[in-house]
Amino acid sequence: MGFMDKIGRCKGCDKAARLDDGVCKSCLDNPKRGRAWAEMSNKCRTEPDFAFSVYARIRTPRGREIFVEAYGLPPGSERIARPRLSLVN
Repeated sequence: MGFMDKIGRCKGCDKAARLDDGVCKSCLDNPKRGRAWAEMSNKCRTEPDFAFSVYARIRTPRGREIFVEAYGLPPGSERIARPRLSLVN
């Protein structure tokens, strides 16, 4: 881990914390997160086109709901068709 010299908002979780190159220890130590996740999370919050491309790739309604809770609804998302539910006979 690098030198932790700054207190600010984490790129990943957006919480105030002591940072290691912009990422808090909680995000770095979480096996489901890490530095790459924090960078992606930051881009979802700061780059609308990137957020839309991530949102468009999410296939499940629950996955999209979680995305919207974390980052908000990206511009252009109304163009995406809702996933169809298929009934099995």
